[in-house]
Amino acid sequence: MQAETISTRCAMNFHHPDGSRAAMEATFEFSSADPFAVSATFHSGDMDIDWVFARDLLVEGMQKTSGIGDVVISPIEFGSDPRLQLVLRSPQGEAVLSAKREDVELFLMQTYQVVPLEEESRFLNVAGALAAILG
Repeated sequence: MQAETISTRCAMNFHHPDGSRAAMEATFEFSSADPFAVSATFHSGDMDIDWVFARDLLVEGMQKTSGIGDVVISPIEFGSDPRLQLVLRSPQGEAVLSAKREDVELFLMQTYQVVPLEEESRFLNVAGALAAILG
């Protein structure tokens, strides 16, 4: 089965500790070859920062605070602007980002067309993964 990939560019805000915000972009990517994961590349000036996290974390974070540790996702409101907040933590520090909730929801809907929710295991290539590990 040929892997299918969805890639969406999304406007984001980087939230500085002083309360100010800076505009940036991110690219969210999903592949049927790794149906449990979402890759996100955050474009910050001349540097790209890559993160990978569970699609379920993103799905749950649309409704309520989800995740612990490195990635925490929450629905938030800025006045009448429904947004999704991503808090990313690493040994180098913490970044607080947000995107329009409708943009992330559109991306998730596209991923469901490739791999329906709760059908991820049907798309796993266990034999191929074992062959790659065992050489």
